[in-house]
Formats: sequence, C-alpha cells, structure tokens
Amino acid sequence: MDKNKRIIIPPLKNYQDILNDLERTREECHLLLGNGFNNSLGINTSYKNIFEQMKKDYIAYMSLDQMMKIIDYNIEALIEKMKKSIKQNSEEFGFLCNFIESKIKLDFMKACYNIVKDEVKNIYQDKNEDIYLLLKNFNNYFSLNYDPFLYLLLMKFKKSNNNNAVAFQNTSLFKEEDLNEKQNNIYSEIQEARKKGKIRTIINENISESYLKDMTKEYFSMIIKNHFKTKKW
Repeated sequence: MDKNKRIIIPPLKNYQDILNDLERTREECHLLLGNGFNNSLGINTSYKNIFEQMKKDYIAYMSLDQMMKIIDYNIEALIEKMKKSIKQNSEEFGFLCNFIESKIKLDFMKACYNIVKDEVKNIYQDKNEDIYLLLKNFNNYFSLNYDPFLYLLLMKFKKSNNNNAVAFQNTSLFKEEDLNEKQNNIYSEIQEARKKGKIRTIINENISESYLKDMTKEYFSMIIKNHFKTKKW
C-alpha cells in the first residue's frame, strides 16, 4: 500500500441530508432498525432494563438476579439454563421445556411493552413532525429486535397517514398442539383448576368450599400435584 496515498473519508450525512436523499429517490425504500433507534430517542430497551421491569411485574424473577448478572442479562441464555435444570428423564420434561420458554418470552415481551407504552406518547408528541417526515419515505419496516416501540410508533403513524397499512408477523409462542396428548391434558387441567377449581373441606357435618383461583401459587401447586397423583400423572 502506498504510504503517500491519501484515504478520503466522506463526511457523515446529517438527518436533513438523509431526508432529502429519500425524497429524491423513486425506488422502494425499506427501513432496518436496531437497538440504536430506541436509544437515540431515550428509550432504554436493553436486556438489563427489560429484566429489571420483569422483576417489577413478577416478583419471582428477583431470585434470578445474581444469575442474570453472570450471564449479562441474556434472556435466551436464561431460558437454556432453566431447561437444563429439569430432569431429562422426567415425564413432564417436554411440557416443562415448552412452558418455561414460552412463559419467559411472554414475560419479556410484556415487560418490554410496559417500558415503551408511555414513552411512545411523549416521543410522538414532541417530535411528531420529524417522525412523520422519516417514516413516510419507507414502504416496509424491519427490526432486529422484538420491538413494541416500533409497533406502537407505526400504529400512531398509520392514524395520521391513512394510505399506509401495518402488518406484523407474530412471535412463535407456546402452543398446546405442540405437546403430546398427555401433556395437553395436564396443561388443560391446570388451566381449568385455576379458573374454576374448588376445594371442599368436610369436618363432621360442616362443609366449606374455597376457590383455587384465590389461593397463593405455592398452595395451588401443592393441591394440583396431589390431584395429579390420584390420577397417576
């Protein structure tokens, strides 16, 4: 390489330059976004911040705090660790693996949504014109992340621009049909017990009833396990 040869780096374009370029092009434009989009608008949807919200929403995640620090708040790594903690020779292994992965992902999505749902109102109000000028130039929008912020932003943008439609591909969640018949029965019976199940206590001739939905998770788990034992599940 010639040491005397100069390498000229073109200056970075500013926001207005990009908008002008987009206005001039007649080809279809597509927008690809990552975490930097949220961060640039002051909305922290990092793994760590989402996990902190998960702890607020569900106190059970507090017990995983130390583990999450070790794995750098990687939700996928948490799911794998939880799966490995299940005995592989257990009859419920397949069911529990599916259920744990689905539950953690669902809690993750709810926490992420809770972070952005209020912020998006402020962003859209404060920077309404700038957001509109950017979004109106694109035909399709892609995100590298699960991003409810982009979803909410586009839904608000759609209301102000009736010529656009917004469609999203759902994340693959836990499905009962993915399990075998026995596991389906277990899952269905747990749901039914939580919604409609009752415990009847008889002492002498006095009878009292109480609903399972009003009991703590620990007590409910104990009752349902005893119920399954009688069915040899």
